[in-house]
Amino acid sequence: MQGSATAPGNDGITFATLRLIAQVPGNPVLTLLNLSLSEGSLPADWTRSTIIFLLKPNSSDFRSISLTSCICKVLERVLLARLHNLLHDQLSLHLSDFLLTHCTAFIDLKTAFDVTNCDVTLDELTHLGVSGYLY
Repeated sequence: MQGSATAPGNDGITFATLRLIAQVPGNPVLTLLNLSLSEGSLPADWTRSTIIFLLKPNSSDFRSISLTSCICKVLERVLLARLHNLLHDQLSLHLSDFLLTHCTAFIDLKTAFDVTNCDVTLDELTHLGVSGYLY
């Protein structure tokens, strides 16, 4: 999980809280994540973010920060790891921003999925053998 200094999203659940809950017998965090995956749905608070504006040091300009659900961030990491394990030998090296051992230093892909055709992406995932809750 990410660092303990990460601010929580709308649900108010921090990474520190998730670490504590994960130690409870039966691991309710894992149970909750698996239930969400098997049902194919997310609680609304996991998908919402709060945008705050912080004054940049030595400037009168502001930068925005989006506070998102820590538990949803964990779920995203789990899905990324599972997709990577399933598809690692089928992915183009040009997708370096999404590969665990690569990084992209010269291009900003933050809005790539805003302009991506979801149907094409889902068709390609199906073609690559992704099914079930990963799909």
